[in-house]
Amino acid sequence: MSEEPNHAAVPARDPEASARFLAGALGLRVDPPPAHFMPVTLSNRVSLDHDPADAFEPHHYAFMVGEEEFDAALAASGTTASPSTAVPGAGRSG
Repeated sequence: MSEEPNHAAVPARDPEASARFLAGALGLRVDPPPAHFMPVTLSNRVSLDHDPADAFEPHHYAFMVGEEEFDAALAASGTTASPSTAVPGAGRSG
C-alpha cells in the first residue's frame, strides 16, 4: 500500500466562512459536516477540515493550479495579484 495524505485540519475562527471562501475560490463545494468541522475535499481526495479555533499559529497551504484556475481564484478572493513564482526559490515568474 502506498501512503497518501487523507486530510488536514485547518484552524479557523469561523470554519463555515473559511471553508466557503476556499471552496468558492477553488471552484469546489463544502462537504456536509461529519462532525464539528467543515470539510472541503480537493480533486486528489484530500480533505481540508476547517476546525473551530480561537487562537492558532499561522499555516501555509499551497496549491498547484493552472493559469485559468489561478485567475478565477484570484477574482473570487477579491484581491489583486502580487508577483509570484511557480517554483519557490526558482526566481522566475509563473
